[in-house]
Amino acid sequence: MTWYIVRHAEKLYGGFYDSYLRHQNEPITLRGQEQARALIPYFAGKSIPAIYVSEYLRTLQTSDPLARHFKLTPIVDQQLNEIDNGLIDGLSEEEIQARFPEVWRGFAERNTDFRFPGGETGEEARNRIANFIEEKRTPTQIRTLSSSATKA
Repeated sequence: MTWYIVRHAEKLYGGFYDSYLRHQNEPITLRGQEQARALIPYFAGKSIPAIYVSEYLRTLQTSDPLARHFKLTPIVDQQLNEIDNGLIDGLSEEEIQARFPEVWRGFAERNTDFRFPGGETGEEARNRIANFIEEKRTPTQIRTLSSSATKA
């Protein structure tokens, strides 16, 4: 089974780096819509049996042109959500440093064992995503090869 992992298209507030740690449900921009449509030629000749997205609007909007092309309905799975930032969601770097200095240190050092206040650790997020992958590795994706005709 081949997996294709696509990052959401450009969102309304901030590119890849944003001085605010936020996962609010921001829509994609007009440029993001163009980026989403640009996925169609790349995937056009490939077999895409399903499209899974996080609960964020930007992932659903990014998948929409591709889903329509393949006549699929994207499957929303919260296990694909970004790390839960908890109480710091929407705060600027300066606000986090002032209110939660220990969190800022853990974040800056990329420690997987620090916990966002009211959120989750990097390890918990990794385990959640690994669980999603394991759930999808089911025998339903196995193709049967035979040397003679078979009836299903």
